Amino acid sequence: MGKGNQKIQIIMSINQIDEIKNCISRYLGIREHSKTELFDKLFKKNFNQIEIEECILDFEAKGLQSDERYAQRYVESKYKIQKGPRLIESNLVKNGVNKKIINDALLSYTKQDWENSAIIALEKKTFSKKTFTDKVKVEKQKIFLMSRGFGYHIIEKAINRFWKL
Repeated sequence: MGKGNQKIQIIMSINQIDEIKNCISRYLGIREHSKTELFDKLFKKNFNQIEIEECILDFEAKGLQSDERYAQRYVESKYKIQKGPRLIESNLVKNGVNKKIINDALLSYTKQDWENSAIIALEKKTFSKKTFTDKVKVEKQKIFLMSRGFGYHIIEKAINRFWKL
């Protein structure tokens, strides 16, 4: 390869790095993202894999990107809309967040907090009062809470408190 081609390649690489960094800045300006989310979005734009990784690491080193901060904010936002810890954990794993980081973020809330969240979800959800027996309503409530990511023990306690058993 001649010197002219090397210069063109270096210039193209610098321009691509600038473009990658601009994209990362835009994404992080909208909301927190995990490293994996950023990588996936940038890779879909056909950027060079090595340059994507270098740019993401640069943002992380400068404290502009943080999987810990991402996980914490994600847990907070999902807790506010009564999503359970299992669903939250599953989504964070899917987004490439380390299990220890996930566990630390989930520990921001106690079992009592998750129970209260499940009760609020039940109170917001209107279950048809047509010809359902209480037993059928309870089963529907259990399925509803499971679909929102709550575990068995939290569901049992929340239902007992909801029905004041």
